[in-house]
Amino acid sequence: MKDRSQKCESLQKTGLSHEPTYRLTHARHCPTHCLLPGLFRSVPKKKRQKGLELKYQFTGGVRVEVKMFEALGADDMRILQGLIAMAAIQVNGNVMEQLAPAPACPDMIKLRSLLEARGDAKDMPGCTVRCSYFELAKEIGYKNPRDTERIRECIERLYLVTFFIQEGPLRMGFRLLSTVASDSHGIVVALNPKIARAIMGGKHVRILMDEVRALKSDPSRLIHQRICGWIDPGTHGRVGTDKLAAYVWPDTEGVSPTTMRRRLCDIRKICRGFSLPGWRVEEDQGNFTFHRPK
Repeated sequence: MKDRSQKCESLQKTGLSHEPTYRLTHARHCPTHCLLPGLFRSVPKKKRQKGLELKYQFTGGVRVEVKMFEALGADDMRILQGLIAMAAIQVNGNVMEQLAPAPACPDMIKLRSLLEARGDAKDMPGCTVRCSYFELAKEIGYKNPRDTERIRECIERLYLVTFFIQEGPLRMGFRLLSTVASDSHGIVVALNPKIARAIMGGKHVRILMDEVRALKSDPSRLIHQRICGWIDPGTHGRVGTDKLAAYVWPDTEGVSPTTMRRRLCDIRKICRGFSLPGWRVEEDQGNFTFHRPK
């Protein structure tokens, strides 16, 4: 019996078990990153828009400016969700590492420098996560967790995103994340101060990783993060089909009426088939009410 238990444990570690085990239960995500229109979008395969700039004023006076070398898709969003969830768990008895404004370790000095924290963000801590590409892929539900090239590409795209945030008198600037390769299979990633604040107990959006792993399409993943961002657990929210489509496809310039009708049809199908455990969706004259479980 002991040999069998040890064998199962070994299989789970190598990813060959028929019953995968997951450590990640949820991500404590930053509301700004979840709710910023257009930060994540449905993108055509091998044809991502280049040189995007976003400007948005949130209720309450928070102003956000973002510059992206390349559009971020649902694949990039999943990787970020996984990194945020991994940053907060205990690994080998070590609690999540804060990334101090002036670290002493050479690797941490490099990570902090690459994060390019500016303005008031210079004195704010970030946080780090260490993991293997395989571990990250498995935890977010990749069908083939050994396909690590896609993860590298996502992390590179996320690194090339620059934020400027004005919160009252505070003016912050930073990369979305920074990273250094620890070896051919693993990475060390630094998450920016806004995300670190959410992970370490500040205002945050709670995203369940079981739900992230269960979703099968990019549009459904994009909608899921957005509705988690504005519907608290145990409450509900009502939203129109047009707005849901804008979450997934924020750019409508030059889009034909036929394409728009197809997109709205796809959104209705997603909402009607939204069957995550505990969730309930009601439809009423082109609007959908999402009831989120406690």
